[in-house]
Amino acid sequence: MPQWLPSALIGLLFGLLVSILNYFILQQGVKKSSSLPESKGQNIIMVRYGIRYILNILALVIVYKNAPMLLGTAIGLTANKSYLFFKYLNWKNFGKKGVN
Repeated sequence: MPQWLPSALIGLLFGLLVSILNYFILQQGVKKSSSLPESKGQNIIMVRYGIRYILNILALVIVYKNAPMLLGTAIGLTANKSYLFFKYLNWKNFGKKGVN
């Protein structure tokens, strides 16, 4: 087993945990904002996105001295986005001509 692999796996797990936390933070904000007027709801969502960005930067700063862990954390932080992208991608229409 390569020497860098345990660090990369720990970083991947750490990134996934932060990504899941980010998802729940935003989901709670969406639920809370749905019952408020539009301007206040938008402010809640903007604050939640700000918190998410701060958490992502903090997660990367925590592991920046260990390159394999940094790479694993970055992959973990983007894994949730990639999963949701492929989950909602309409594969039935992929490659068909004339489909926008």
